[in-house]
Amino acid sequence: MKQDPSFLISQEITNSNFIKTVTKVTHLTDVENMQFFGYDNSYIIFNYGEVFITEKNGKRINSPKIYLKSVREDYFYFSCKKNTSYVVIVLNPCSFYNITGLNAHEQKEQYLTLNNYVKNDLLEEMYEEINKLEAAEKISTYFLKKMNSYIDKWNQNLLIDEIISNIIESNGIIQIDEILTKYNISASTANRYFKKFVGTTIGAYIRLVKFNILILALNTNKRNLQDIIAQYNYYDQTHLTKDFKKFSGVTPAEYKGPNHKLLQETLLNKKE
Repeated sequence: MKQDPSFLISQEITNSNFIKTVTKVTHLTDVENMQFFGYDNSYIIFNYGEVFITEKNGKRINSPKIYLKSVREDYFYFSCKKNTSYVVIVLNPCSFYNITGLNAHEQKEQYLTLNNYVKNDLLEEMYEEINKLEAAEKISTYFLKKMNSYIDKWNQNLLIDEIISNIIESNGIIQIDEILTKYNISASTANRYFKKFVGTTIGAYIRLVKFNILILALNTNKRNLQDIIAQYNYYDQTHLTKDFKKFSGVTPAEYKGPNHKLLQETLLNKKE
């Protein structure tokens, strides 16, 4: 558990096929409109306290205490009161669909409670117990143990999982045509699959993966724009700026690193 004057954070990168990372954060001060970027995985949130999410379009949401979210392209803002905690369980990109059976693109604006997919008494038990655990490693172990029977059903092997692995392994520096040729599928089929299982088109997902890797690089190495354009295979600065604006809300020139220490800490933990 790491401590900053404004928050406590514990994070684990797991070896599980179902969970990628587990992070627990406790805010020691009030938070108003803390910005987070677009994210390339599904995730489950356990909230302990009143949490508000403000979407890119300005819509303000009082988030459920336990919810599931699909891959999200757009940045958003987070607000809460002092001593609010939350646990983020990061899953695979297709996990939203595997858990719900719902078209991820049609549900991309929804914060779905887990009650329709997990027994309510089990969720309440887990909610109380996870609140008592401080270390992310213990939360991960507990979650996997309690949810084992569900995870067996949710861990589906889909063709799209292999495509996603290719995209992630390439750091998003891959051409759509290369994927279409390798898997012998059309662009329309690939987009239909990605919208259904992930929540966005294949092109947008590649850009989102690349952006997350790029942000990590920017915050660990000082780079100029021309280096970034060359390394991450952007056609020109206009294309780079378009992705920056979409996923972070600012241009590359305006970006000065994470606008809060929590995001910086999370980025560094991802690198480790």
